[in-house]
Amino acid sequence: MKRLLPVLVGVALLLLSSTEGWSLPPCPKDAFKVWTNCVGTHSDLFGNKYVGEFKDGKFHGKGTLTHSDGSAQKGAWENGRLKNGKTSPSGSGSATKKTYDENSLYRSGSGTGFAVSESGHIVTNFHVIENCDEVDFLHRGKEIVLNPVFTDSNNDLALLKGDFKPDRIFRLSRKDPKLMQEIFVAGYPFGDEYSTAIKVTKGVVSSLVGYADNVSNFQFDAAINIGNSGGPIFSVGGNVVGVTVAGLDQSLVQKETGDTPQNANFGIKTSVVLNLMESNSITLVQPNKGTISRDDLRKTVNGATYYLQCYKTGERIKKEEEKD
Repeated sequence: MKRLLPVLVGVALLLLSSTEGWSLPPCPKDAFKVWTNCVGTHSDLFGNKYVGEFKDGKFHGKGTLTHSDGSAQKGAWENGRLKNGKTSPSGSGSATKKTYDENSLYRSGSGTGFAVSESGHIVTNFHVIENCDEVDFLHRGKEIVLNPVFTDSNNDLALLKGDFKPDRIFRLSRKDPKLMQEIFVAGYPFGDEYSTAIKVTKGVVSSLVGYADNVSNFQFDAAINIGNSGGPIFSVGGNVVGVTVAGLDQSLVQKETGDTPQNANFGIKTSVVLNLMESNSITLVQPNKGTISRDDLRKTVNGATYYLQCYKTGERIKKEEEKD
């Protein structure tokens, strides 16, 4: 029996804290803004609470993480980990470690995927489903389990299939994106703990190559966040020109260049996706010609974009925790 527990990683609930005694300003109330160089409070759905400084959305600087069992970690944090400080045990004298039933499934992450065939094929990122024991989503109130058809870790792509008929499908462009082309990005940033509604942002193609001149990727400036991974990047004509994959590591770039990148995000070109489809003998519909109505575009976005959930067995989670 699957246990529908809150996501074990990612943002669950963001609350603004008092900045009294802190040198940095308070973090913004808007959860879609990355918390950086500010002071705030992060509480997850397991009862753990961090009060302190943030950078690039991670615990960074001085702060205290109080666990649900009463134990606490206090000191200097760096990129989400305690670097210098001390750990205080719970009131009982020892920290209580969370236990898992080895044979039960626990939700451990989420991402976005989109339908590309009427037979139930879905495209997403490889890292969205990596090490998952089950991947599913809800379709008309029914839980649909997705099975891997093909994975490509080098290009960070995965093709999945479920036993369902999509309400709508995205058509794949046969042309690579063009510089300054207007694009839209659909997905589920921050997962369903923040909101179950799909989010769409708008931008332009800002470069025809990705990081380190990766020609299979392109750069765009539409806003994305955790949870957008695997989502469609599409044109006003409703044709997918890419798959959302990542954004620049702001802390790394700032360390190397002294400047913080703004909306430097990357997508995988559809030419790579088309190769994935063809190698698996999947027949695709032809792309739309010209533009389509906004109403039709909205129906496609709502009917063909899915919130994917990754589940892991308790046995796998325990092994991963032992490695950490």
